[in-house]
Amino acid sequence: MAGPNYVLELPYQPAEAMNKLQAVRMVVSAPDTIEVCDVQGEWVLGIVQETVSAEDVTNGRIVNVRIMGVAMCIAEGAITAGAPVTASTVTDGSLEAAAAADVVAGRALSGAASGDYFNVLLSAFGPIF
Repeated sequence: MAGPNYVLELPYQPAEAMNKLQAVRMVVSAPDTIEVCDVQGEWVLGIVQETVSAEDVTNGRIVNVRIMGVAMCIAEGAITAGAPVTASTVTDGSLEAAAAADVVAGRALSGAASGDYFNVLLSAFGPIF
């Protein structure tokens, strides 16, 4: 299977330290700023492509966020290939299988167990199938 590939990555300023491959959301009061997703089922802007330290945040570092395309992500719980995924209930920027009321971040292109890396076809604008 092919690995991650992007259609669109955009630069954002992180509001907090974060790890590469975490799901992030836009800070409403500062739309050019991102933070790690920490609410189950919330809208996912994309997947951060770089690790950010607290010092990087203080220094105003800009990082790339994959908005569209295929991104490697971190699974929270078991995920089946083809399943819609969303921000997880854990506050670590991982993704889990979506429930009916969740905003869909994309579709899993590979299956995964909790803590595994897996590929997702991102959909920044809700359900894609």
